[in-house]
Amino acid sequence: MALYGKYRPKNFDDLVAQDALKTTLRHAVTGNLISHAYLFCGSRGTGKTSSARILAKAVNCTNLQSNGNPCEKCDFCLAADEGRMTDLIEIDAASNRGIDEIRDLREKIAFAPNFGRAKIYIIDEVHMLTKEAFNALLKTLEEPPSHAYFILATTEFHKVPETIRSRCQTFFFKKINKADITERLEYIAQAEGFEYEKQGLELLADRSDGGLRDAISLLEQCSSYGALTAENLVENLGILSPHILEEFFFALESADSAGALKILDALQEDGRSLEEFSKQFLGFLRKKFHLFLTEKSPRLSWVLEVIDIFSEANFTMKSSEIPPLPLEIAIAKTILLSGSVPVPSHVSAPVSAPLPSPLKTPETPAALSPAKKEVLSDDGFPPASVGVPSSDVVPLASQDIQENWGKICDQMPRSLQNILKSATVKEGDGEITVTIVSDTFRERVIQKQEELEKVCAEVLERKIVVNVSDGKTEGVSHEEFQALLQMAA
Repeated sequence: MALYGKYRPKNFDDLVAQDALKTTLRHAVTGNLISHAYLFCGSRGTGKTSSARILAKAVNCTNLQSNGNPCEKCDFCLAADEGRMTDLIEIDAASNRGIDEIRDLREKIAFAPNFGRAKIYIIDEVHMLTKEAFNALLKTLEEPPSHAYFILATTEFHKVPETIRSRCQTFFFKKINKADITERLEYIAQAEGFEYEKQGLELLADRSDGGLRDAISLLEQCSSYGALTAENLVENLGILSPHILEEFFFALESADSAGALKILDALQEDGRSLEEFSKQFLGFLRKKFHLFLTEKSPRLSWVLEVIDIFSEANFTMKSSEIPPLPLEIAIAKTILLSGSVPVPSHVSAPVSAPLPSPLKTPETPAALSPAKKEVLSDDGFPPASVGVPSSDVVPLASQDIQENWGKICDQMPRSLQNILKSATVKEGDGEITVTIVSDTFRERVIQKQEELEKVCAEVLERKIVVNVSDGKTEGVSHEEFQALLQMAA
């Protein structure tokens, strides 16, 4: 027998979680307040059918316990557990969904029970019934014989007609939390004599997505691999090690496209599912989003954009003829979030020139010598600060920059506005120093340094030099940035 069948709950005490529901059903049984129709709703593996069977046994048990549990010893309890109770009728609506099956039920329901005190009809996946079948069932649910009880179970509550819902007592089964699933798996592993470690069982609990039946099936499958250790499970179930997700995230954050693509290639060579990787990485991004939101991190806007990009890639992969392509495009979009290739913050490192606007491709005048080649901004015009001698810079008034910084930020690209507003800004000797701690965000601002100088000049009506700093070292000065661009050219 499969483990999930062997360890299926036989009384209310065995049900994992669902405490509020268990309490209500216990009181209904002990107080003789059983309704003639119940609707159990919830995701797979949360105990709907098991609870229906327990309730059916309790209704007919000849020696009901004071806590509402069936005795497990009387003829009806034993017959129900062994699947030979004729008064307990289970119907799979997925394969018996038509009006003929419901008409047959209506004809037979009038007959008295053969063995027990009541007839119990459990209709699983009831939402699969046709419209005509639901209509045929409606009158029976409204006025059933005194000896008949219905327990309907569904994973899709919204597909059950309102007319059916209104005639049932409805209970919602919640997903089972990781701790409860792990505890149950540990109990089964000990009873079966499996060698295990708790971290491995926690991985199975994570994998089951709140469904205990799935977790037990995984436990049985993995028991053939040997010891239920985290290492074995990662290897045999295709579960990704958390450090791979961390490395991929770091590659995106540091604009290391080669590193990110290398991780994808390694996964494919290892035979791992890219769809599974995409799903797990979205879960990883969700945790990062929660962390950044709680800490009010300036990286919050960036991680939100990355989530949107990889959500689209995850959806596209299902129909893509080249499975890796959507993820590779997502990597490129993440690197190009600001509309240009990020420039490393280290002055000595080689730097790529900004990507031209897709709508305009201005040509550099041939008459300019390499030493004096004019660098064009994204809009196709020379930036305001290019070639401006430092003697032309008018000293800033402290009040000017503090009062106008918000206006300056609002005129920058939307992806940079929050980054700049959260930065520390200082002025002195005719220059502005913008301090940004995050390497990723600092590099994005450096790439738009010329545009920032131009906006500052327009708002403050004077020539401005902008330096970008990490707070630990000197900022990348205007002259150094110009030198970098000349090297890239």
